[in-house]
Amino acid sequence: MFVNRQIRRPLLYDEVNFSFAAEAVARIGIPFANAGFMSDRWDFSQREQWALWHPPLYLYALGFWYKLLGVSELVGRSFGVVCTLVAAGLVSYTARSLAEPASARMAGVLALAIFLLNPLTVQSSLILDIDGTILLTLVTLLTALYVRHVQVPRRWDLALLTGVFALALWAKMTTPIGLLFAMLGYRDRKSTRLNS
Repeated sequence: MFVNRQIRRPLLYDEVNFSFAAEAVARIGIPFANAGFMSDRWDFSQREQWALWHPPLYLYALGFWYKLLGVSELVGRSFGVVCTLVAAGLVSYTARSLAEPASARMAGVLALAIFLLNPLTVQSSLILDIDGTILLTLVTLLTALYVRHVQVPRRWDLALLTGVFALALWAKMTTPIGLLFAMLGYRDRKSTRLNS
């Protein structure tokens, strides 16, 4: 009900850039889009430019969605709604997994209701952006997989968790260089703690 009232509204601000880039991915396979002349930088040489001012995973996922269903506000916003529904299922699964067996079902339903009726969840599901779509789905998947790993460890859990974590990083980072600094900081902190 909340989503239906807003799912067809026109794209605004940054959403238009995401949509242009995703449409280019659907059309030619790369995010090379008509972003207009960069008059603020006095660059009037070309209208078509690389649309990599945001991390590319969302652009490619939305581009694939556009390729399957066509390009429109409804299709673009429906991608976020589908990601939110997947995340809602994972939130419910995680709540059921953490609850006592007698109250697991109720915990799952309550977590689902709290998540889906949250105005921020509804709003972010309708915005063409990374955070409420791909990143939300990957972080909830990572959490659900970790909870399952803690409860019933399996042989390939670490590889699966690492893969999902890498995808979550790719969803939010434009460059892996930041990951290098995070790893170095972690190693330095760990060695300092061991030497203390």
